[in-house]
Amino acid sequence: MASDYMDYMEMGETPPEGSEEWIASYAQDAFDKYIKPNVKLADYIKSTCFLQIL
Repeated sequence: MASDYMDYMEMGETPPEGSEEWIASYAQDAFDKYIKPNVKLADYIKSTCFLQIL
């Protein structure tokens, strides 16, 4: 979940390595539903975005 990173920071803990690249589940669901069917667009977004989009 995207808020996990801030939750770690607020508790004074170090977030896990790479967690700043996690994508919120609702954003992944929207990507899967609306963007993934357009393969070229999905590939472009995944190749240019720093988030871990599946």
